[in-house]
Amino acid sequence: MFRLMSNRAFGLSSSKRVIAPIKRSYVCNRLVCSSLVAPKACRNTLIKSELNNFRRFKASAAPQPNLKRNPNLQLVDVQRPLTIGEDVNPNDPLVGQRPEWWWTGLKPPADGSPVVSEPTLPLENYTRESIFQGFANMWLATEVLFSSIQGEEAFKRPQYHNLRHPLIFYLGHPAVIFLMKLRVAGVLPLLEDEKEIHFEQMFETGVDEMSWDDMSKNEKPWPTVREVVEYRRRAFQQIKEIIDTHPDLDGRPIRHSDALWSLAMGVAHEAIHLETSSVLMRETELKYLKPPQHFMTLHPSTKEKSQFPPKEGDSYPANPTVKVSACTVQMGKPHDYPTFGWDNEYGSKTTDVEAFDAKAMMISNGEFHEFVASGGYSDATYWTKTGWQWRRQRNAKWPTWWVAYGPAGAHRYKLRTVFHVIDMPWSWPVEVNLHEAAAYANWRTARDGANYTLPNEVQMAAMRGAVNAHEAAKLDVCREYNAMACRGIRNTNLSWGSPSPVNAYQPNQLGFYDTFGNVWEYTRDVLTPMQGFAPHPYYEDFSMPCMDDMHYVITGGSFISRDDLTSPFARYHFRPHFFQHMGFRLVVNEHSAKSVGELPQTDAQMLREGVEKYETQKQLEEYLALHYGSEADQLPVRALPQPMAHALRSFPSRCATRLTLAAGDANASKKRALDVGCAVGGASFELAREYDEVIGIDFSAAFVKAAETLRTDGKLSYHLFQEGERYGPTLSATRPADVDAARISFQVGDACNLPVQLGTFDAVLAANLLCRLPAPMEFLDRLVNLVNKGGVVMFTSPFSWLTEYTPKDKWIGARNDSLSSAEALNEAMQQRGFKLLEEGEETLMIREPIANISSSFLMFRFFKKSNK
Repeated sequence: MFRLMSNRAFGLSSSKRVIAPIKRSYVCNRLVCSSLVAPKACRNTLIKSELNNFRRFKASAAPQPNLKRNPNLQLVDVQRPLTIGEDVNPNDPLVGQRPEWWWTGLKPPADGSPVVSEPTLPLENYTRESIFQGFANMWLATEVLFSSIQGEEAFKRPQYHNLRHPLIFYLGHPAVIFLMKLRVAGVLPLLEDEKEIHFEQMFETGVDEMSWDDMSKNEKPWPTVREVVEYRRRAFQQIKEIIDTHPDLDGRPIRHSDALWSLAMGVAHEAIHLETSSVLMRETELKYLKPPQHFMTLHPSTKEKSQFPPKEGDSYPANPTVKVSACTVQMGKPHDYPTFGWDNEYGSKTTDVEAFDAKAMMISNGEFHEFVASGGYSDATYWTKTGWQWRRQRNAKWPTWWVAYGPAGAHRYKLRTVFHVIDMPWSWPVEVNLHEAAAYANWRTARDGANYTLPNEVQMAAMRGAVNAHEAAKLDVCREYNAMACRGIRNTNLSWGSPSPVNAYQPNQLGFYDTFGNVWEYTRDVLTPMQGFAPHPYYEDFSMPCMDDMHYVITGGSFISRDDLTSPFARYHFRPHFFQHMGFRLVVNEHSAKSVGELPQTDAQMLREGVEKYETQKQLEEYLALHYGSEADQLPVRALPQPMAHALRSFPSRCATRLTLAAGDANASKKRALDVGCAVGGASFELAREYDEVIGIDFSAAFVKAAETLRTDGKLSYHLFQEGERYGPTLSATRPADVDAARISFQVGDACNLPVQLGTFDAVLAANLLCRLPAPMEFLDRLVNLVNKGGVVMFTSPFSWLTEYTPKDKWIGARNDSLSSAEALNEAMQQRGFKLLEEGEETLMIREPIANISSSFLMFRFFKKSNK
């Protein structure tokens, strides 16, 4: 049976930290973020020079179309035409062929032929011209892809699932990140223009939604497409000037530690979004797209007749099993390799792989059709618990890009590609998410009596023959070949504009097809660091937030993959519900792998279960009661005298009140406040009574979603658990009526890696956080540049250190022959320029079933930052 298991190596300082709940803590959260992070040597300069007066962009939400249904489900939906005057403005220059102003760098071929992708950007044996061509060709590919979008409004429509930004974001985002990374590296000066800073902030941070039902996106107005195009034009000229004039671009090898690594990073980052944007277009109503003139054509197999019902050996190939001998796999990209690599590719990992059997090809549409037609999408026994929840929420009945037609239940389908609907190519790989792949593996296990699963990362390497760096490098064909040359070897580097049959290319020496290209392949491994991993200072949060036991490794690249995405060393990663141009193959009779020289392992499955438990509905409702419940809801009247119950209710509110009083006594400004670990937002709302702007940050998507609902709707219904399976009556969490909700925003963030675009604050509340961070001193270090001069910080903590969350050498005090945690915290804050104003104890009391209560005593500390 297939289960979503994990082999997470937990012990490095990771930006995404797995934190389990503490029963009696108000905030006990794991936090996540994504943002621009400068190397430590220039962080102070970056923050002071560019962001000291920065304010988070806030604007009222633009109205969004009510599109919640997959537009690809039925052929009648897909075939709806674009109506001029109703769907688009008849005078919109973005309908039809693009005007000259659209192209901001190189122009596409005048004869209308496709743009041919260049080889991977070379970082050795290059010239300025070869660097420029690699950069400009990737830039042009983005503009060719986006030239498909018909009309201004289409750029700003969210996808039906509302889990990603509108497409206009992805037109501007690669250019914004390109310039930002060049600034972080010191290649470009920092921005000073406030308008430009605000513009870039809108396009800086993408979305890695925390769950498949997280719908809190897209609530912002966007600039015009022309404004984004003009930004791209300015950015292109700045990058071109660097390539033309930078003194270090003289042919010397560009290495991991060089400033110009940021240039290669920008190209590789744009390659990622070229691909992900094509996926979003594939999810867009077809009427809003027109096949771009200069895009590669579909694979010629689309001209073959599609049979129904599909037959093995005719409509699609039989998929034999191939035996792989036991071997040792050494993973890790050499630091002197002559192409760019993301940080997770570096390091070393050696694994003894036992012999195993695997399917020669990826699972085809024809093979998957039997699972669909036999009712696999309606039988929960084949699905993981989370997978079944996803399937029910989406009401998925077949793969997302299969387009049903004919009588209901006939199981006749066409296929949506990026820009077309075509007769079903049964021989192409099926493109599904990990939940669907897992269900298919379990169905095949039940049908065939074999033990089917997905390969792990080292088994995929073994199937390629990439058992070490030397052998892997031999497979890096895109280093040398452009798209047309690759076309004869594998379907990658945009050789074609679509997938191809699973047996279209020759198998490798071991007998496996498409171990590179065509579509990505899922593995059953989550992303983990290799020995020696270190985040790159130009993009510290590229990998670390995803080393969270929730992002699964995908390998091989797809037909549209370019640059580092085509590398045999590439390690990309997505959540199980994520859609990409992705398929899978099956491993048969799986054997466990013995690892050699890896980082210490922890029980990651247990950690994941802790996270899932942490975000259960029951706990969410307990937090809602803690933050917003009445005295009777929070503390049973019969358990405590009424005056005591009144004094001890609403711990979050008491924390916020203490902080604002301390700020007043310290004559601190009350413009901006940050609530780190805000949970469902009770303290954030209280802080907004006194502060002009409050930002609440928490790991839990469920908690942030609840807080945001309260901010926008003013109330949220919930139930309190009583005993057994019994719940009490419906209760209502209500936002304080006298609080201006416009002052508050909520987001997901990382306590140890808070994004610099947050700006600076006059007050920071960190309740019950320190003793559940893997590296609490990192948070204290961040406070130096996070808190304004004269600003205040409040900590509450039980200081209940546990090595499963914080390594002993990272504890603040509390070890043998050391200071107490409170004393050590006082000393650490003093060293960072903060003065202790007040200390004491606070009581947290929580209602438990049958009207019982439990209590904890927490130490609180108020600090003020020096005015010097």
